[in-house]
Amino acid sequence: MAIKIVTDSTCDLPDEVIKEYDITVVPVYVNLGEESYQDGVDLNRNEFYSRIERHKIYPTTASPAIDHFSKAFSKLASKGADCILSIHLSSSIGGVFNVAQLASKNVKRILVHTFDTGQISIGTGFIVAAAAKMAKAGKNLNEIIASIQDLANRTYTFAMVDNLNFLKHSGRISQFKTLLGSILQVKPVLRFYRGIPSVEVVRTSKAAFDHLIRSIRSLGNLERLSVLHINAHERALILLREAEKQFAGQLSPRIIEVSPAIGTHIGPGAVGFAVIVASPEQ
Repeated sequence: MAIKIVTDSTCDLPDEVIKEYDITVVPVYVNLGEESYQDGVDLNRNEFYSRIERHKIYPTTASPAIDHFSKAFSKLASKGADCILSIHLSSSIGGVFNVAQLASKNVKRILVHTFDTGQISIGTGFIVAAAAKMAKAGKNLNEIIASIQDLANRTYTFAMVDNLNFLKHSGRISQFKTLLGSILQVKPVLRFYRGIPSVEVVRTSKAAFDHLIRSIRSLGNLERLSVLHINAHERALILLREAEKQFAGQLSPRIIEVSPAIGTHIGPGAVGFAVIVASPEQ
């Protein structure tokens, strides 16, 4: 059975992985004022953050239209796919999964199964890549779903927020609302796990960095780790060096730049980690 993998542009997978495993990526829309761009297609990241800074505007995002997913599914079916597995960011913080699910009902020729990772950014990407590797290896749908569900249950994403205004404007993290108006200078550290976002508050960037390191150390042995950043490469390098020191010889962490579709809501300057906890058998 030929199983094809579909995801959205928030997964932050490197282009070489997308090409190697023939993953179909449906772009999310990022809106800057009156202009709308396809994330990862016609939106230059440097220009995006430069325009935000110059014009002091807050971007917004929009899910792809149902028709975009329907066309992607139909195209894969016409190319010989027997089944499609459509894997997306957490439905608790975005509408992409729900749109893909609705679109899957429009495809009658083949089975389209949708999967909610409960994650964001490369946390979703880890799961997408694992599914694509298994599909390429000839695993059946049930095997893939069982494996990525286990993987999703072991995946965490953490992010230190640098600019509170973006998180406030996005309205994505309900817990954050209790902080507004009561604390002026804070560095929230977000955690995403199994579709549930949570917030811890510290006072300084140094404390936030320490909190990030303690958070991933507390999870025990790790199978995978990536350093994330939103237009903050120098900060990401600091975290990378610390991660390499903490997990010397155990992991090969890499730096991932988060897509504007996620950066819109968390804001430039943010850094963090996405990790997979090692399974008990390891």
